[in-house]
Amino acid sequence: MSHWILGLPLKWLGISCRDFALLASLEMDRKLTRAEKFRMRFHGAICQFCRELPEQFNQLRQLARNADLLGELAADLKMSEEAKERILREMRREPF
Repeated sequence: MSHWILGLPLKWLGISCRDFALLASLEMDRKLTRAEKFRMRFHGAICQFCRELPEQFNQLRQLARNADLLGELAADLKMSEEAKERILREMRREPF
């Protein structure tokens, strides 16, 4: 069944993909209430596109932390500004 067709009943129940994404984001910053967790589980059980979103958010957070740490290390190294910039450009480059 298409995402669009499934999205309508989910939206009528007040559990849209946008709501799911917001809850997944909030879950990274605080503990969700039982009602919020239920809404996420319910939506995730129906919407295959949103199921992996919390893990994707966690991966993005980890990548950002790693990039920040690597940026700090590069800044502390005794090397030319050109070399530092080249390293930072490579770190920011998309992996694909």
